[in-house]
Amino acid sequence: IRKKFHEMLHSLLDSIEVVEDKTLKDLKDEDLEKFKHGRLYEFSAYREDIGGRIIFECIKEDGKTFFNEKYRIYRISDIYGIEERDNPSYLEAVGRTIYGRIPGGSIILDLGCGTAKYLKKINSTDRTVLAVDISEDIIEDNRGAPGLENIHFIAGDIRDLSPVDTGEVDYVTGINILNALGIDATVELLAQSRRVARKGLLFGFTLPTQADLWSDISPENMAKVVAGINDPEATPEERDLAVRHSFNGQMNLFMFMKAVAGQKNWTIRIFRFLDRYTMKEDDFLRTDDSRYIGYGNNALFKLLELPVRKAAKAKDVPDGNVLVHAAGYGMEIYFSPEDALEKAEGVMYFDEGTDFSKFDFEEEMKRSVEFWGLPFET
Repeated sequence: IRKKFHEMLHSLLDSIEVVEDKTLKDLKDEDLEKFKHGRLYEFSAYREDIGGRIIFECIKEDGKTFFNEKYRIYRISDIYGIEERDNPSYLEAVGRTIYGRIPGGSIILDLGCGTAKYLKKINSTDRTVLAVDISEDIIEDNRGAPGLENIHFIAGDIRDLSPVDTGEVDYVTGINILNALGIDATVELLAQSRRVARKGLLFGFTLPTQADLWSDISPENMAKVVAGINDPEATPEERDLAVRHSFNGQMNLFMFMKAVAGQKNWTIRIFRFLDRYTMKEDDFLRTDDSRYIGYGNNALFKLLELPVRKAAKAKDVPDGNVLVHAAGYGMEIYFSPEDALEKAEGVMYFDEGTDFSKFDFEEEMKRSVEFWGLPFET
């Protein structure tokens, strides 16, 4: 499997044409004629902005040329925020509600593993874990990382699971995968996951959904959303748009997944989980999380990694520390009802008839505060 993924990945990387010293905004009509439909391009000017590489696919339709982002390839030095291997964000909750529930003896295919921090929770000989990511640099670093000795790391493209035989694994897992792919790619990935997995799929979501992929958003507001997510100096309006469109995008993804599961008679469960962790104040202020949610005494509440509200001083937290309550979502899909795992404990499961299109951001925030009895005003 590793060899096949490796060969396919290098064939993909060799097909990318690098465009130097230009961004998409720099392209003129005469430049667009040079690009070929279906080909992959990288504009090297973006490397400094994001770290790593953004790979675009060129689409030519009705006499127009478009560029759709298809891959992001990071180096280990580019990783930031909750993806850093030693960042405690969501580690306990994701490990407990997603990975820790998978029975011993199972074979797991983890998609887009990144630094694999969540896989520490199942780093044992009880389960066989194949973890795939497109970054060879990160994969190589994972192989030497403490706490990941029993994970089989593979450099490859998760959009193509052909190296894995039909029914070769029990479960397919992934954190922040579907919400970064878009509709067409999600459909393709689901079809492939259904082929390779015997029992089901388990996904977790801790980051903002890409607003341009899953949220209905006008072009004029898109720039404000991007600023609200990425710019520490974003205005209140930009932050508010980022929160709402990210939240709405996540709800749209859930509605889509419910529709797909309904068509195929799969069992689907969606739940909200909560993570609690304490960090030294200085350590917290060095994380990417801190620029999103700021500093609020020693109790903070994160919803999809965006600022929500601050609380008064929490009890039983030593001075100089920050207590963070991090909320996220989990989704389970089983191909047969008898394969469904016992429900996760301590989470908020949504009813089968839940209409996510009617969810309101403030109301969801209030429900979370009340459900877990958090030290925040509602």
